[in-house]
Amino acid sequence: MPSLRKGLFLLILLGSISSLGAEEAIDKSKYVGAQYRGVIPGEVIMDGVVSNGGQIISGPPLSPGPVYGVSVVSKGNAKMLWLEYSVDRDAAETGRAPMWRVKDVLVLPFLEKSQQIRTSSDFCKKDGKELANLFILADDHAEKIQRAWLVNSKTEKFHEISLRGIRCQFSD
Repeated sequence: MPSLRKGLFLLILLGSISSLGAEEAIDKSKYVGAQYRGVIPGEVIMDGVVSNGGQIISGPPLSPGPVYGVSVVSKGNAKMLWLEYSVDRDAAETGRAPMWRVKDVLVLPFLEKSQQIRTSSDFCKKDGKELANLFILADDHAEKIQRAWLVNSKTEKFHEISLRGIRCQFSD
């Protein structure tokens, strides 16, 4: 009977683990502080994490100061946004790919086929004020925004914000 109880416990435990969303399954602390050399989309960054592209959000030529970017990465079925900054300012002059240090990790909820992550380059406003460095989860046609995160440059973190008052003009 003890082996049946152990088997039942294991079955319940495995069922619980498999039902966890990506948000619970990824250990963010494993990546915060990590450094890596930039790669092209589709290449492995580290530890099975694959680059899906990214964008520069501040720094030259956009503004003075350090170069910050956000990369979309995946590991298995989990997708993440990495807030990072360049620690290798002379990479462009030397022909090397820049070195990035991860400052914060946003583990995204599981994305349905009809959902996508969009950026502030889609011209979003909140209560009439333009929002820079906004990332949203929306349906394919971007008619319904489901969640929104803003990069706070002072805390160097992603912060989820209320959807109230957000309006975007998408450029599909």
